[in-house]
Amino acid sequence: MSTFSERIKDMRYQKQLSQQKMAEILGIDVRLYQYYESDKKCPSLINALKIAIALDVSLDFLCGRTEMQEVNTKP
Repeated sequence: MSTFSERIKDMRYQKQLSQQKMAEILGIDVRLYQYYESDKKCPSLINALKIAIALDVSLDFLCGRTEMQEVNTKP
């Protein structure tokens, strides 16, 4: 399983969100979201960014480029 799929699943659990709720937030079918978590499909850049926003973490964290979850909100 990739870092991305593991981290979105872990963060979703921490935020106490269901797969159905994440799919609704993203505006996609729940089956597609399940494919993201099971590493069967990769999200588009737009959907990856929406996932990061929904989970309140950086895209770099989800991709495994950093261990820091914080989102930099400085201009």
